Amino acid sequence: MTKKPSSRGDSEALRRARSLILSVEAESVPEVQTFREEVLGGQVLSVAKAREWLRAHEVEPGDYNTSLPKDLRFRKGQKSVGLKLTPEVLKLVGAVRVLIGDRWQWEQGQAVRFVLCGTPPEIAPVGVAVSVNWHPEHDRITLEIARGATVEEVISAFRRARRMADKQGGHFARFRSRQATQKTLELAVYVAKTPALKWKDRMVKWNAEFPKWSYGDGKNSVSRFAQDGNAAYKYVTGRSWPQRKARREATM
Repeated sequence: MTKKPSSRGDSEALRRARSLILSVEAESVPEVQTFREEVLGGQVLSVAKAREWLRAHEVEPGDYNTSLPKDLRFRKGQKSVGLKLTPEVLKLVGAVRVLIGDRWQWEQGQAVRFVLCGTPPEIAPVGVAVSVNWHPEHDRITLEIARGATVEEVISAFRRARRMADKQGGHFARFRSRQATQKTLELAVYVAKTPALKWKDRMVKWNAEFPKWSYGDGKNSVSRFAQDGNAAYKYVTGRSWPQRKARREATM
C-alpha cells in the first residue's frame, strides 16, 4: 500500500518549488547581473567567501545597513552589518533594492545572500508579527499565511507567537495568556470600584467580601493582592491601574 504524502510535506514541496522559480526569475534582474559581472567576475560566491566580502566592506557607522541571514553573519550575536558605499557596494545595494521592492518583496537579508551566493529565498509558511500592547483594540498577534500552508503549520506559528508575546510582555503577558477565572474578573471590577482606597485598605474589604479568595494578613499579602489587582484590571481593560504603590504601602 502506497503511503499518502502528508499535507505538511506537500506544503514544503510547494514552497521549495516557488523558491526555485523566484530564484530563476531573479537571475534575469539587470541589477543582479550587473553586480555579478562587474564585481564578482560573472560568478557567485560561496557562503564563506560572501562573509569575507561583507567583512571587507564593513564600516561603523555604516553608510548602508543591511540585515543578514544566519549563515552570512561573521560575528556572534550579529544580525546586521554596516557597509561603506564603495562603487562595489553601490552595485550590491542597487540589486538588493530591486529585490526588496514592490515587484519582488524579498526580505533584505535573503536578497543580499541571493545576489552574493545565488541561494534561493526561504519561504516561510506563516509569517508572524507580535505587537505587545494590552489595549483591547490593539492586543493582536498577526499571522501572514502563505497560500498552501497547512492547518498544523498555522497552529504551530500561533503557539510560537503566543510564546513571543509572553516573553516580551512579562508578568502581564503571562497573566493575560491564561483564560480569565471568575476571581480575576471579580477582582478587576472591585479595583475599579474602589479608586480612593489604598491597596492595604482595599485588601481588607476584599477579604471580608470574598472570603473564599482571601489574601489573609501575612507579610507579603498586600503586595500579592496589589500585583494580582493590577494584572486583573489590565487583563480586562488593557490599561494599567494608576495606583501602583503596593510595595511602599506594604512596608508602611
